[in-house]
Amino acid sequence: MSGVQIIGKSEHALLVAHIRRVMVPIYQDHGAGNGVTVQGTGTLLDGGDRLYLVTAAHVLDGVEANRLSSPAGRSLAPPVPWRTVRVIKPRDSSKPPDVGVVEFLSPETIQALRDTYLPLTLDRVARATPGSTFILAGFPEEKATLTGNVLEQEPYIYFTTMLPKPPKDAKYPPNPTFDLFFSLGRAATRSDGQRDEVPRLKGASGCTIWEVGAGGEFWAPETVLKAVGIQSSEMHGAWFRATNWLGGIFVLANVDTDAAYALAVRLIGGEQATVVFRGWGYAV
Repeated sequence: MSGVQIIGKSEHALLVAHIRRVMVPIYQDHGAGNGVTVQGTGTLLDGGDRLYLVTAAHVLDGVEANRLSSPAGRSLAPPVPWRTVRVIKPRDSSKPPDVGVVEFLSPETIQALRDTYLPLTLDRVARATPGSTFILAGFPEEKATLTGNVLEQEPYIYFTTMLPKPPKDAKYPPNPTFDLFFSLGRAATRSDGQRDEVPRLKGASGCTIWEVGAGGEFWAPETVLKAVGIQSSEMHGAWFRATNWLGGIFVLANVDTDAAYALAVRLIGGEQATVVFRGWGYAV
């Protein structure tokens, strides 16, 4: 995988620690001793006095979101139940972005999640830069170990590059406004330099794709990583697909115009954001 930046052991340790705080596993408890399954991965987004989780829309299909949970630490014991939530998906369109947003409405859940995870702020979100190094960081089901009612997971970190054009075997026609495609091998050099087999990404759906920028004198994930996409699907051994954060603007605007507009300003600039939002009928 030419062009991929491999970091040193100390940077790798910082990266794993940071990813563990930012990425949120999404679990479904089937109740009555029927076990727990990995539903997907998400990322918290700080909305000031509101807290959101951004993931792929399909992760939230066919489930009761208020019955989902996330771990309050390394394992499922004890879980943080989502309780009362609002699920926001794209409005009907011919090619909707695969982005779903969950707004947490229970004060107990909001406090527990803020105590456990580090929400993204808008200054951590950016447009992807062709030719850069990117990281997929999520929680694939293949990397989870269930013992009794305790589900142990380590974050999977995969370095990759963006494809210059969409693959010909993409299942759904690419949407040039939202879609990003990245290389996905069957084996890869991990961020610590070791070779490893690449797992299937089921369970990592909805995880954040990060762009790795230049570090300063002290390498810190908070300064070198920018969130550029949300993982959607894969062709194992070939490529994976992600939705860029422009898709989040369209979804978030349904419930929080201020946050959606601020995200648009961040990604496309104030002048264009104003034109878009006025076109949608919002006063900005």
